[in-house]
Parts: sequence; C-alpha cells; structure tokens
Amino acid sequence: MPKCPCSGGSDGFLAACLDRMSAAVAIIHLEVDETNNPVDFTFVYANEALAKLENVQLERLLGASFYKDLFPDGDRKWLLPYWDTACNGVAQTLKDYSPEIGRYLEISCYQIAYGYCACIITNVSGRIYIQRELEDARRCMEIVLKNAIDYMFFYDVDEKTLINDNDILPRISNLPLRVENVPGSLVEYGVLQEKDLPDMENIFSSLHEDRRESEITGEFALNLTGNEGNFQWYKLIFTTYFNEVFKKRYILVLAHNIDQEVAHRHRLENEASRDGLTGLYNRKTAIAMINDICAEENSKALFLFDLDDFKGINDTYGHAVGDSTLQVFGKILRNVFRNNDIVFRLGGDEFGAFVHGNGTDFIKNICERIFETLDAQKDLPFQIRASIGIGLSQTVRHSYMEYYQVADKALYSAKNGGKNVWRLDIFS
Repeated sequence: MPKCPCSGGSDGFLAACLDRMSAAVAIIHLEVDETNNPVDFTFVYANEALAKLENVQLERLLGASFYKDLFPDGDRKWLLPYWDTACNGVAQTLKDYSPEIGRYLEISCYQIAYGYCACIITNVSGRIYIQRELEDARRCMEIVLKNAIDYMFFYDVDEKTLINDNDILPRISNLPLRVENVPGSLVEYGVLQEKDLPDMENIFSSLHEDRRESEITGEFALNLTGNEGNFQWYKLIFTTYFNEVFKKRYILVLAHNIDQEVAHRHRLENEASRDGLTGLYNRKTAIAMINDICAEENSKALFLFDLDDFKGINDTYGHAVGDSTLQVFGKILRNVFRNNDIVFRLGGDEFGAFVHGNGTDFIKNICERIFETLDAQKDLPFQIRASIGIGLSQTVRHSYMEYYQVADKALYSAKNGGKNVWRLDIFS
C-alpha cells in the first residue's frame, strides 16, 4: 500500500485534524498501467465522514482499491478526472451522481504529490433534489399556464405601468415591453375598445384603492394579436400581490381566450330567445324586453299582426307551405322595422312589434310599407294578407299587457272591418 503523503510529523497532526472533520476527506493514489493510463485508485487516507458516506467500514476502506475491492461494477467515470488531477496537477470540482452510494456528490480535487489526489467530498443530494423539484414544479407550472391561459403580464401599481414581458408565455405583439398610462393607453394601442374603457378603469381603480391582496375577474373583447380588427373575447383575472424582493405591489393579469365559449354562450342565449321557425324574438323574451323599456316616457306603439285566412293556406297547400308563409312574413317584418325595434312571434300566425314612434304618421308609414311589401312578394304562389292592430301611447307609462289590450282591440276591429287593413287605438 502506498504511504500517505500526510502520515508523519506535522503532517500527522494534519491527518488528526482531518479525522475529526465533518466533511468527507480522502487521499487517493492513482493506479496506472504500463502506458500510464489509469485503471483504479486506492484510498491511502480516509476519515470517518467518508466511510459513513460510502457506507463502508473505515478499516476496509483504507488501502482498498475502489473498483477491484469495493465496487467491481462501479461507474469508471471518476478515473480520468482523478488521474488528471493526480498526474497533471489540474485542480477541479466534479459534480455528478454516484450510483455506488446513490448520492449526488460535489468533489473538490487537488494534487498533493505526483500520483496523489486529495478529495473533499460533499453530499449535495438534498440541494440537487430541491433544485430538481423546483425545476419540475416550474415545468409543471409552465404546462398548466400554457394550457390554462394565453397571455400573462404584470402591472406595477406604483408606476401605473404594464410590463409586457415574461419567459413563459408570448407577449402581446402590439404593445411595447413597458406600457404607461394604463388602461387608457390600451385604447390608443388598439388593444381595448373605447366603449369598454370605463369598465376597465373601474377594475384598476378598485385594485389601486384596495391595499389587500385581492382578485377581480372580467370578460373583455381585446385585440392581443396585432391584426387589425381582430378582437376576441378573453377572461381576465386581476390578482394583486406584494413582491417581497422589490417591496412593491403588483397586479398579475392572466388572459384566457374564451372567444369560442362566448360565441357558444351567445348562440345558446339567442336560440333560447328566438322563435325556432322565423328567427324573430319569441313571446317570453319580447315581453320581458318590452317591460324593461315601458318605463321610458316617450311615444311608443305595439303592433299586433294576424295573417288572414291562414287556416285555408294550411288546408289547401299543406303545413310545409304554411310554415314557409310564416317565415316569409317574419322576414318582411324584419326588413320593414328597424334594428332596435322589438319584432317577435306571439305564436301560431300571430306576430308583434314594439317601437318607439312619433305619432300617427309614423304608424301609417310602417303599415303602408308592410302592405306594399306583401303585395310585391314572389316567394309564394299566393298573396299574403294580414290584419294589423296598433296600440299607441304618447308619453304615459304602460305595461306590456296594457299595450296588448289596446292593440288587440284595434286588431279585432281590423279583422271585422274587412281584413288586410290596419287600425289604431290611442291610449286615452
């Protein structure tokens, strides 16, 4: 066995000190073949800390060859670096996993004499495991974020500045890295629509005033792609938090694209509010809408329509043609009335429309246009005829039912007056 370079005199005192160290220390002698290539290494010195780390009795460790005596199947990746230190004097720090003892090691290597390498060995498994757990947690969080949200940015509460940069998700292409005067500047950059600015301002104002950690959600149509006019619906989550490093409050803003979800929701809402055959509002929706605006003190009118001799159409041409008749009539009403008028189907061959009007001339003009359009239609092999009753209120507030009673009375008069005519009753 080679003699340890620190085994006598003052070096003996050094060895005694090393024996008591909590750090694992070894002095190894490199074994080489006839071509000076390393084949093994022998422990000429080892302390108790190393024996404990290697899980080998100290007496068995000293003088033993690592691969020949201790770990015949051990990984030989250590040989060349140790040889480089022992024979070439290269001081180095090795960091790798030792499968022999199942630990991550950090080994500082120094040449103390030719052919000898002093090693200070630190078990860094705990640190490595924590680091890898943090890396795994970060990768997991990245996966979650990329699947749950589309954009993420920070808002500096003190500077009122949006930071459009992170290393996980793409930044908003039509915004600079730092955006001042938020949220007003979002309109200037074409990200937010002018009509939605007050709602966005209310959210930021609330988060500014509330010094606690809080969360607010909202749905906004935003253009985050930079393509002109490409506004899509996003669910925004605004979360305030205090950054301990910079001692500042931030708002984390997460944006998730819900454009398809909103379109589906609107489609369902529209289907629920519409008549399946004509596409007009159904009775329930129309009544609710009318009652919402009945409190306004201005001139309003309810039209009631009843198709003349509709039973005869069904009996003569069949119910399919009857359905087509209802669809044609509904289309005519949509074209005659304005977009903000409430046009609906009451049921069967009865229809209605609620409008803001300005007196009898306005009513007369609408009725004449309806009759002219009915006379001109070519979609059916016969002319559609309809009776119209209108209830008109000048300024007084009335409920839908009150409008209906007056208009229905006028419709009854039209039906008894020869049909295909209109009659008007004004609230007394």
